[in-house]
Amino acid sequence: MAEPPSVDERYRLLASQRRRLVLEHLAGRANPVDLTALASAIATREQNHDTGHECVGHVAISLHHVHLPMLSQFGLLEYDAGATRIGSCPSRADARALTAL
Repeated sequence: MAEPPSVDERYRLLASQRRRLVLEHLAGRANPVDLTALASAIATREQNHDTGHECVGHVAISLHHVHLPMLSQFGLLEYDAGATRIGSCPSRADARALTAL
């Protein structure tokens, strides 16, 4: 099991709006989410409207290469890059505890 993030690591994790949106989207979900579905939801939230395939693709790439591995490193979610499934996000209470600095 991963060590809980330090205060500095929490600031770094929460510095990105995209990572905050990922945690918010996954909080309390019982089932894993597909990377494409997550990318679409995040792109829509960032743009405040439905987004095109190209935009979703860019979000999926950044999630896959940057944000999901970082969140996974600290045990905030489980990311199976081969299957492109994201799951096991902490409960809403745990997510709120992360933001308590």
